[in-house]
Amino acid sequence: MRRKLFKYRGSERPGWTVHVIGDGSSERFLARVAPHCIGREVQVQQLRNYVASVARETSKDTIPSEVRRWVAEARRERGWTWSELERKSGLCARALTGNGSAVKRGFRRSTIAQLAQTLESKRLAELAASDIFWDRIVSVEPRGEQETFDLTVEGDHNFVADGLIVHNSHSAAYGLITCQTAFLKAHHPVEFMAALLTSEKDNTDKVVAHIAEARADGITVLPPDVNESDLAFGVGPDPKNPGRFLIRFGLGAIRGVGENAIEAILAARNKPFAGLFDFCGGIDTRKINKKVVEALVTSGAFDFTGKPRKALFECIEAALQQGASAQKDRESGQFGLFGGGAKAADGPPEERVFGKEEWSERERLALEKQALGFYITGHPLARYAEDVKRFATHTCSSLATARGFEKVAVAGIVQGWRERLTKTGKKIAFAMLEDLTGARDLVIYEDIAQRYESLLKGDEPVLVRGVVRMAEKFGNEAQQQDAAEPSPEIKVDEVSRLTDVRAAKATRVELKLSAEQATSEKLAELKSLFGKFPGSCATSLSIVLPGASETKIAIKSLRVAPSDDLLAAVDRLFGGKVAQVR
Repeated sequence: MRRKLFKYRGSERPGWTVHVIGDGSSERFLARVAPHCIGREVQVQQLRNYVASVARETSKDTIPSEVRRWVAEARRERGWTWSELERKSGLCARALTGNGSAVKRGFRRSTIAQLAQTLESKRLAELAASDIFWDRIVSVEPRGEQETFDLTVEGDHNFVADGLIVHNSHSAAYGLITCQTAFLKAHHPVEFMAALLTSEKDNTDKVVAHIAEARADGITVLPPDVNESDLAFGVGPDPKNPGRFLIRFGLGAIRGVGENAIEAILAARNKPFAGLFDFCGGIDTRKINKKVVEALVTSGAFDFTGKPRKALFECIEAALQQGASAQKDRESGQFGLFGGGAKAADGPPEERVFGKEEWSERERLALEKQALGFYITGHPLARYAEDVKRFATHTCSSLATARGFEKVAVAGIVQGWRERLTKTGKKIAFAMLEDLTGARDLVIYEDIAQRYESLLKGDEPVLVRGVVRMAEKFGNEAQQQDAAEPSPEIKVDEVSRLTDVRAAKATRVELKLSAEQATSEKLAELKSLFGKFPGSCATSLSIVLPGASETKIAIKSLRVAPSDDLLAAVDRLFGGKVAQVR
């Protein structure tokens, strides 16, 4: 309703005008108000004629309220505030901010079209002009039985069950598959997870999540092995737990190892390979090149030899040369004069050429991830497990339960840094934060990127603080993905090195040793080691006699800095993880 001055008998009188808006409003006006409009029969009839002549949509002319996320993203890309958007579009932005009104069902297409024009957003314009309509169900009534068919919608969806309408036949089929997969997961969990990993082997994020889930359920997932692995993820008995089964990583999921190479490995595996040289000597080297063997070594497929991966890696070229020579001799039918190669006294090639040096844990895991797409024998974050529990509010996996705009702190490794310019010329960066449970997207605006660039582009574990946003895919993007469900991402506000957070919060370093470990020589070395890392943290030592006693000693004269180097040196000294920061 609007106030207006009407001309009446040479003067003006105040009055009100009623503007009928909204889908179906004209019909309701004719039914409820028009019968009471005395003296306006001609105008009412004109309205009836107009309504009758205009084709009416059966669906509500409303776009769901989730579209506000798209509007917010387009606004940020242009670098505008909400006030600027209001001023430029002439629309009230209050309903677009935050989570909006809980009762608001959506926005009119004309509103979204006007915003699309102001923001120069192609996807908002396409959504406003699309031929997809969202209806609210009024009632469902039985119509008896009749044949139903799939309906193809060209250019948008494959059939009605894919995002539009689900027929009873599809519902029943989906329900049956759900029951079957639930049964398999409950009664055959190892086989089910192996099949699931095989089906998703090309999707790194899902493989990481599935492996984390399997391990959380007590299922062992082993790295690939040239003697044990097949093309797909396999199931085998767990030698450490009789009666239980484990999952062996499939060779087909190693990057750079194609099916031809895998077929050659399986064909030559009539007996287990003794090591790298035996492998290269028994396989068709025309199907296995240096890159393939490097991927096998760095992924852990030769760990069964007990040799360091670095030593194996450095011998690949020599092993391939010897293998090619052996294959040439086999094909020509020629052998050594005395029927063999090196003398027995010389020992196998591995013992003669292999060194004992290994890559650092960081290097080894980085190369493993390069070969597999993720970590499997360890993770750079694993040594910080206690710190993650203390300082992080969520893991990447648990972010799925976080609320929109909730403040969170998540620890992980930042990867996949990429930048682009917004339409206003400002930089915006995107990256991936990965932890032991999976990975999540990060959104970093220019000021944050400049402040924390060295940490975000490094490979050290960090603690990321920020706000949860829900990134949702529509239209063609959604069709290319498995689903269009909202996915949580983090708008980054602050980044800290995890070791710095630990150092700032730590009060003491605790060591727990067995009586066998706590020899006078080792304790003397420990005292010397503590002296090399002076700091503000108190130290204590617990000596455990299993089943008898535990003696705790406070070392008042020594205070240390809880650095990674100190903790690693202590663990090396005692041959295992004995140090914890509190």
